[in-house]
Amino acid sequence: MISMKISKKIFSSDGPRTLSVDLDINRREFISFFGPSGAGKTTTLRMLAGLTKPDSGTIVVNGRTWFDSEKKINLPVQKRNVGYVFQNYALFPTMTVRQNLEYAAGKNAASIDMIMLMMGLEAFGNVLPARLSGGQRQRVALARTLVRAPDILLLDEPLSAIDHQMRCTLQGEIVKLHRQFNLTSIIITHDITEIFTMADMVAVFGNGAVQTHGTPDAVFGHHLSTKFRVTGKIVAIKTSDVASVITVQAGGSQTKVVVDVEQTDQFCAGQDVVVAAKAFAPLLLPLHKINSIDLRIAECNTI
Repeated sequence: MISMKISKKIFSSDGPRTLSVDLDINRREFISFFGPSGAGKTTTLRMLAGLTKPDSGTIVVNGRTWFDSEKKINLPVQKRNVGYVFQNYALFPTMTVRQNLEYAAGKNAASIDMIMLMMGLEAFGNVLPARLSGGQRQRVALARTLVRAPDILLLDEPLSAIDHQMRCTLQGEIVKLHRQFNLTSIIITHDITEIFTMADMVAVFGNGAVQTHGTPDAVFGHHLSTKFRVTGKIVAIKTSDVASVITVQAGGSQTKVVVDVEQTDQFCAGQDVVVAAKAFAPLLLPLHKINSIDLRIAECNTI
């Protein structure tokens, strides 16, 4: 169990404000932090990792106090068994893949070959990061984190710079690693589809606090009684005199849904939606929108 009751003065696009985080995360849970830029998601990860010191409050992990402002306890990074994967990979450019892993492994060096095999990196041991693709570099960053045998995996938008196909592949691989290594994992992402694919829970940040916390279905869903439903993103809308055809990208495939012309104005390209079917009648539903200013959950409009 991770229990965070902390506050920190931060600077957002609206000026200085106090971030107050009151959040409990269960052991071996995969949780996503979601919300607008500047809401405090990365700051919260950094406070948990020990890279940023909270102004006040407590952080308790599995019954052990990592931070307590009143008792002046602030466990150093080295004593928090946390693995942190950064958005920009943060690999040493002059070290080969194996050397990057060896530098991080320390006493766990014996696990390097096993983890390189698991991550599909066995052929790249003597290659410098600059010669790797974005997906390969992200695999190295994950492998470097895992060789330290962390209990908690922190992922700060790790897939944002990767193409769609590789992103989908790595989503599945990260979830598999989360389960195989019995990790408690936290990922920051702005992609609602990614949240539904990877996370057990989601915490929505905004207005200097965690606004809501629950399963992706509870936070974003519509509680539909349907035979089939997936989340995706609208990539195209074509309208004729009688109907509109909306193309939705869901994972690695596309789905076309026909809707009434009168309903088309509630949809736009790039919008996250639910594609659902009940008794073989397809439905297209806008996901609950989270306003970037006040993060109020909007009412669902159904067809």
